[in-house]
Parts: sequence; C-alpha cells; structure tokens
Amino acid sequence: MFLTCYAGNVAKYSSAPLMPSSRLPQELVDAIIDCLALDDDADDPSRTSSLESCALVAETWVPRCLYRLRYTFRIDVKMMAQKIALLDHPSIPSYIRKVILNMNDMEEDRSDLFAAADIAAVLTVTNKITHLKISFPLVESTIPRVSLAPMQFRISPALTHLSISAVGFWDFNAFKEIMACFPQLESLALRSIYQCYFNREGTVVYDTCCPPSLKTLRITGLEEPFSTYFPHWVVRPSGPPSVETFIFNIFEFNSTVEPRYLLENLSHSLRSVHAFVPYGELPSWPPFWELLDEYLTSGELVCLEEVHIQTLDRDAPLVPVEKIRELMPRVAQRKVNITTIGSAAERESWVWW
Repeated sequence: MFLTCYAGNVAKYSSAPLMPSSRLPQELVDAIIDCLALDDDADDPSRTSSLESCALVAETWVPRCLYRLRYTFRIDVKMMAQKIALLDHPSIPSYIRKVILNMNDMEEDRSDLFAAADIAAVLTVTNKITHLKISFPLVESTIPRVSLAPMQFRISPALTHLSISAVGFWDFNAFKEIMACFPQLESLALRSIYQCYFNREGTVVYDTCCPPSLKTLRITGLEEPFSTYFPHWVVRPSGPPSVETFIFNIFEFNSTVEPRYLLENLSHSLRSVHAFVPYGELPSWPPFWELLDEYLTSGELVCLEEVHIQTLDRDAPLVPVEKIRELMPRVAQRKVNITTIGSAAERESWVWW
C-alpha cells in the first residue's frame, strides 16, 4: 500500500551507503546537531526532516540525532523519502522507542492509502519500541476505515504506552489477543474504537483481561458492540484491579454506561480521576454534577486522592477550582485534592492523541 508505493521511489536513498565517519571531532558534530535541533520542533512532524536527514549522513551522527528526536519516529500523510530510508537503515530502527502514526490530515475518502499492512511494516522494523500512537481521522461509518488484526500487530512485548484513535479490530477477541502481547502495558488510551464484525453470542470469553501492570486508562467514543465488551475486559476477575488513573469525557458520563461501570468496578484501585472537557466549557446541567459527585464519593472509592477537571482547548481559560467545589460539594468535603489543568500542561502525556 502506502509504503509499497514509495519503496521504488526511494530505493536509491535507502540503498546508498552511509559515510563511515565524520572528519570533524565528535564533540563538534554533537554541537552542530544541538544547534540544528534548536530550529526543529520535535512535536511538529513537518520540522523534523533536518535531523532525520543528518541521521543518514554518517553512523557517528545517528546517536545524537536520535537523542534530539527523542528517539521518536513519526509518520504523517506527507511521508518523505528520508522516512523510508530511516526504516531501511541498519541501526536507526534499534534506537527508536516511540512511534507515532498520525494520519489525521488524511482525506476521508483516501483512508485506504495507509492500510493495516503498512502499520505492520513499520512495527516490524521498530521492534524495540515502548510507546506507540496510532491516530486516524474520525470518519462516517459508511467510509471504509483501517482495522487491525493480531497477525499485523506483532511488536515489542516491552510496549508500555499505547494510544489508538479511530481504528477498528476484526472483533473483540482480536483486541484481546493483541493486548495479551503487551504484559508490561502501563497506559492505554482508546478513542472512537470499533470492531468490524459482531461476535456471535457466547463467543467472547473473558479468559484474558487487562495486563496487571495497567495503571492509566483513557476512553472516549467507544462504539457498540466494542463498548459493551471492553469494561468487562478491564475489570480483572482473577485479582484486584490495577488501574489507578481513569480518564474520560465529562460529557459521556451521563450518556454512556462505560465510565460509570468502570468507576464502580475499579473503586478499590483508583487514586486519580481525570474528567476532560473537549471545548473548555463546563456542563451546566445540575443533575449531571450531582451524579458525578455521588459516584466519586462512593464508599467503595477508598483510595481516591485527586480529581482533575481539564480542558483540551489550548485557548480556553482554566476552570476555577472554587467552581468545581461548588458543583461537587461531597467531593470537596472528603478533602480530595481538586485541580484544573489545561492541555498545554499535558502535551507530553501519552494518554493524549
């Protein structure tokens, strides 16, 4: 698909031998790369090309360039030739610890340009990663979307952080099989996840559940029937729950059952609850806050230490803590730490996409 189409065009780049070494002292090379990094923004995939190109100059340039790239490999819709060359390099993939596949700028009717097989191709060579983020644009259900199958997701068992947005799984059993490959998973973020085929009645067996190392969970916009099965997978029947931080969309708390179910069944492990507001606005409907206040002060939530109300709108003002205390008086009475934060403070967090 996408990678295959580009392979022939970049063969002359990926097959070209690297310079064995630089004639400059390594300290001077590192200093030059550091200066170049000042002009590059590691959070902006359109501005990392200089460092990526430098990594292909000489073997001795690779460590410093990858350090300045935060050992991160990014792919966006406008994937350039050096991206392919980086994957074909004999040593660069072994340095990569974070892979970001960001297809959010892809046109809705062109989602077939980058298919699941391409994802598998990238993950096969970057097999030492600890962080993986896959993000596709939200599209109407009538438009074909990317779906993942277990055989396309054989990557490093050392994966600790996984964020997936707007992709699907063949069925829920496929999701379980994929997650079982990551026993060290600490953080999982799922947004607008669906499954391509319905599981026949009785075919979903909860013989496996979330990894015991999972500490942070974020969900929003899970589609049926995936949303029906998922909470039962999170709640571990073979032992106490492990999730300590739960993040959800504040507008979904009253309209969907997953946040309420998870709050109830993770009550003995939850220490931190994050409710985010997508557009910097607080819901004004009083029963909503009463319900949230009731759930957060349940007698079962004995470990709860903090509640965060946060916005995703970078330009939105922070919600005053005093306002949250008024809306949730029982939480305030329990002396739970209440804070409000904006997205700017969370840009490095891998529970965001």
